[in-house]
Amino acid sequence: MQKISVNREYLESVDVSLMMEPAEWKYRYYEQYYFKTGRLPFGILVDENRVLRDGYISYLLWRTYSVEPEAWTLHSSCVSMKTVVGRKAIRHGGRFYFRESERNAWLYDLDAPVVPGDVVIADSKGGYVFVGVEEVRYVAGGPSMGQYRRARKHTGSCIV
Repeated sequence: MQKISVNREYLESVDVSLMMEPAEWKYRYYEQYYFKTGRLPFGILVDENRVLRDGYISYLLWRTYSVEPEAWTLHSSCVSMKTVVGRKAIRHGGRFYFRESERNAWLYDLDAPVVPGDVVIADSKGGYVFVGVEEVRYVAGGPSMGQYRRARKHTGSCIV
């Protein structure tokens, strides 16, 4: 997987015909993140034929608000997954705070939308931990994904 620089002409040539229209609530969740931060929640993933593989809502937000997404290219035969990168968190007084400075990544294949600032429950060596999400990325490969643990549930909460 390789980061690529894109412009309007490139983005307009991306084939999105394989994408399904997102659920309204999911689109609104990501749109609210954009309104709050001025940034897209994650980039787009395009194959060598300029077919969009992931990041359709970021693509739609680009079309609506003209905010350029980060773009990554991946060979069409490769497997990819979304990951959340963040730090372990603790709940105190009904709010979540970062517990550690070390960042890790977890595979994220849940239906619930996720943006930086969200808190998820994820696997750890000792069971489960709260994770404050700092970044949403893609990872490529099949066997290499075995090094990642999984996010198990979105808490519906945000990190302070």
